[in-house]
Amino acid sequence: MITYREALPSDYKEIALIHAASWKKHYKGILPDSCLDDKLESDRLEIWKSRFAENNPNQNVILAEDEGQIIGFACTYLHHKSGHGSLLDNLHVLATHQGKSIGLTLMQKAFDWAKNYAPTENLFLTVLSENELAKGFYYKIGGTLEEEYMEEFPKGNSILVQRISWNKRPTL
Repeated sequence: MITYREALPSDYKEIALIHAASWKKHYKGILPDSCLDDKLESDRLEIWKSRFAENNPNQNVILAEDEGQIIGFACTYLHHKSGHGSLLDNLHVLATHQGKSIGLTLMQKAFDWAKNYAPTENLFLTVLSENELAKGFYYKIGGTLEEEYMEEFPKGNSILVQRISWNKRPTL
């Protein structure tokens, strides 16, 4: 049975490993191999350790668990500095658990949390333009394309991304 809960600082290692595994699976052939090399796991570990060390009240991380094992997560930030609303910065579900509405439920929980604290803001994310699988999912659950632009990515690469937003709760 899938359960959902807020992440604890002690969850950072599992979150980082899911994050890295997702990038390796979904960004292969989109990002340069140098972004997906052996250093990716240690990079994600440092990022997540740092995020939890900050104790940011505008950050919320929701976990999906299957029998106590973390299988996915969503990380949201209120009042993103871009001015576009609340940012869904990360949404990742292990490949073994995709297609079971876990990503949708995580998005709904992220949306509900953001709307509770910032009711006038849309929820938005950015997605790599070449990531057709993710974009298909986002549009299927009610996302609206706001813009497409070049963004600086790790290791000095520029890549085409789309900003997709929701002003209503994501649903199928």
